[in-house]
Amino acid sequence: MSVNDPLSLAAAFADAVQKNTPAALGKPLSHLTLAVSGGGDSMALMHLAAQWAEVHAVQCHVVTIDHGLRSGSASEAQFVAQAAAELGLTHKTLCWADWDGQGNLQDQARQARYRLLDDSRGDSQLVLMGHTLDDQAETFLMRLKRGSGVDGLAGIPACRFVGSAAGDDGYWVLRPLLGISRQALRDYLNQQNVHWVEDPSNQDPSYERIQMRQLLNQISGAGLGPSVLAETAARMGQAKEALDRQLSRLVRDLVQEYHGDLTIDLQALLKEPTEISDRLLAAALCWVSSNPYRPRYAALRRCSEAVAGGAAQSLHGCLLYLWKGRLRITREYHAVADMSVVAAPKALWDGRWRLNLLPPVHGTAAGWVIKPLGEAGAQAVRPLLPKDIPFRSLLACPALFDQDGVLQTVPGLSKNPPFNVQFSLRPFDQSLNAH
Repeated sequence: MSVNDPLSLAAAFADAVQKNTPAALGKPLSHLTLAVSGGGDSMALMHLAAQWAEVHAVQCHVVTIDHGLRSGSASEAQFVAQAAAELGLTHKTLCWADWDGQGNLQDQARQARYRLLDDSRGDSQLVLMGHTLDDQAETFLMRLKRGSGVDGLAGIPACRFVGSAAGDDGYWVLRPLLGISRQALRDYLNQQNVHWVEDPSNQDPSYERIQMRQLLNQISGAGLGPSVLAETAARMGQAKEALDRQLSRLVRDLVQEYHGDLTIDLQALLKEPTEISDRLLAAALCWVSSNPYRPRYAALRRCSEAVAGGAAQSLHGCLLYLWKGRLRITREYHAVADMSVVAAPKALWDGRWRLNLLPPVHGTAAGWVIKPLGEAGAQAVRPLLPKDIPFRSLLACPALFDQDGVLQTVPGLSKNPPFNVQFSLRPFDQSLNAH
């Protein structure tokens, strides 16, 4: 594409939207949410999307996430709001205010962005983000540095579904600028006399992405430019798609699900190539733990080899052990022992158990909480259950306790619950490509 041709850029944008909008939406687009920070990439996204939306009679709503990490972030959000208004687009600033200072800052901020976007998207099932060809190349280098496999080197997907493990309606993230360079977008903005803000952190070499950006400048002269790395990532993406299809087949044949646990035909699994068996095991651990990130490869390999020999293992907040001739994966009690959530309608426990508490029983459950059964609770309910369940599985099962700490019911397991209450949980096979 010619960087001096706005029409070509608009056509490339329109083609990317058409090609990557998921058929799963099931109906013509009527609303779009645009994630716009005020930087060059996202400002180009907003202008291209506004132009496209006007032609296709689609309403655009702009969202800016203010992480509150820099003194100028509020004024940048206001800058975006004014620019959106000039284009006739609605805008809302969302502030991230619940970080507790724990964990990786960049990862926490990323998760907060997705959560805040979900809260603000309204009727829109499609959120557009402004990642570029350069972002794809930088991500490839970052993951290459970590020794990533096929999944990691596949890079940033052009479209992916973001949903909770509870099975709620989620949304799709679409990145229509992944095939367009950062410089082409800035040339476009200059031609259109559109201003943008520069994030000073983009010049801070203490960030890994900036280090990769500087490295990319150095190796481009040797023929390893952004286009080449992005093309390699695309081919890795094709390989990942093939492996994912094989995984789906294997899940249908080898895996059974029971009240949040998974059991796997271990002997059949061990006959599969290591790449496939490890992929299934990692997906199972992510589902049971409601953790979107896979365990480290070295730890996963050690665990796989140990369970193949019949040894019980603990990994990723899960227990893996043999049960009636099959490998059973259950939530580890110690990972949820202190997890307590008010038993309100639609309450989410451990990131995947959604409480369906139907009226008129809300008053009856006032002051109740969702907690794991624990040892005392598991011992109390085990003789009353209709099926034999491993004690280790019962320990981490979510249950309802009243305001005095007395166990009242185990939704989905108790024979005679005091009222209509149950948990919903996204089936394992539906979760395979949900993150």
